[in-house]
Amino acid sequence: MTINYSGNILKSLEKPIQETFSFEDETLGTCWASKKVADLNNLAVFNADIIRETQRDIIIPSKKGELIKYLVKNIEKAHDEIYLSSFLIQKSPVTEALLEAENRGVKVFLLTAREEDLKNINSENLEEESDIIKDHIALLNSFAGKILVRTCDSFHAKYILIDPLSDNPFGLMMTCNATVDPMTGSNIEIAVSLKKNEILSFFSHFLNGFWEMADHELLEPGKLRAVKKDLSFKPDLGEITLPVTTNKSKTLRKYLIELITGAKKSIYITGWSFDPDYQIVKELEDASSRGVSIQIGTKQTPKSTKALLKLAEHNASILGHSRFHAKCVLVDGESGIIITSNFTRLGLESGFETSVLLNKDEVKKIESIVSEWFKSCPWKLSHSLLLGVADDKILELSKTGDNLIDFPIITEEERSIPDFSPQSLELIMNYTIQKGQAEKIRRNLNDKKIKKLTLSQRIIPPKLAKNAKKEEHKDIPFPVYSTGKGLKCITISKWEDINSAKEFAQKLNAKIVLEA
Repeated sequence: MTINYSGNILKSLEKPIQETFSFEDETLGTCWASKKVADLNNLAVFNADIIRETQRDIIIPSKKGELIKYLVKNIEKAHDEIYLSSFLIQKSPVTEALLEAENRGVKVFLLTAREEDLKNINSENLEEESDIIKDHIALLNSFAGKILVRTCDSFHAKYILIDPLSDNPFGLMMTCNATVDPMTGSNIEIAVSLKKNEILSFFSHFLNGFWEMADHELLEPGKLRAVKKDLSFKPDLGEITLPVTTNKSKTLRKYLIELITGAKKSIYITGWSFDPDYQIVKELEDASSRGVSIQIGTKQTPKSTKALLKLAEHNASILGHSRFHAKCVLVDGESGIIITSNFTRLGLESGFETSVLLNKDEVKKIESIVSEWFKSCPWKLSHSLLLGVADDKILELSKTGDNLIDFPIITEEERSIPDFSPQSLELIMNYTIQKGQAEKIRRNLNDKKIKKLTLSQRIIPPKLAKNAKKEEHKDIPFPVYSTGKGLKCITISKWEDINSAKEFAQKLNAKIVLEA
């Protein structure tokens, strides 16, 4: 709203003036930008039944509970032995089925974390399930004397093996822990059944964990005994043929690097966490530099943000979902791997992790699933994002890099600023609110980003002082007053008189004010 410089001056200034300033061309830099997405639970992939491929089953955990039903069904078929690895475990139909199997004579072995491990554990391994630690400990105590439990803070792999050395073995690898919510769709997860040769490799991996990495064994509720490392016999650990991480093997890291460096056209990669300045990320950056299309799905965290900044600058598509826990790498539509590890030093240098290799047909199927997952991701890591195209809100890395700051995106906001009270009326002519005033306000806003800011300001015109004394000036067509100490004022009431009044005011070195 501008001033109407005609007619009565006082009346023309009754309403505040307004100026709108646009900041839509401002570059926000690298940040997570929100986007409109499909509801996770409405996607076809989360409402499908078990996907049965030629040689393996693929299960996407959902509220339908298919994963739990699938596990229970196979546990009920166990004859001799069950081997389960899960960093955390919680009472569920799965654990009830394990206890029922033990009651009918099936030996059950579990690799997991103990209470002391969980007190000091890296938060990365907890993966936002710290709230179920009490359930985990209580369940382990109920297993004492029934299920042989061995623990280590590295036991992050998630899989189950049933009668692995029999003619009819069963195996399943999961990206989720054996906890209720992730097994019923709270996260983006995947589980795949194992082929016979894979089961043997997983069994060898389990034995390595059981004999060589476990440091405690649960014998009775609340009591763990240190595991003896110096054995009087040498256990047959079998042969690990799939990429893994153990205390002695880092073949999973090696395979991932080879897979990424061999990419020619495209890479799909999903995971909960990425380490900054880690070799996996550097190989992805190199792949992007040589023209490989890279699409990443992950949880938006400060650590992963720092790790993926350069990839965002290289125009990789990086999507975020707070529950993105599935971990896989798919290359050129032909090669692929599903893993239990995060893309971090913890998982690939010192953890207990394993993987499943995918053939071309399986890669195509998983690609279609990943594409569905991407539809549900409400965040995209954007480089040089313009404020004008930002929608709803953004997440910016803090100056310390320790957290992500949530900024709502405001399309337009109005603010009142202090009154403008000039000493002379001619100062109002052509007066406008300056953009610098809007910029100053925005700099002091720490909780939101504003695309357009409208500033509103009242103009208070100067008025004749009560103690002013009128003077006679026959050559001046306007009233002239003295306000003391040699100061003079000319009074007018209409804008049409302002220019004429200015000429006389200059001669008298007087101010122009409103009549009292």
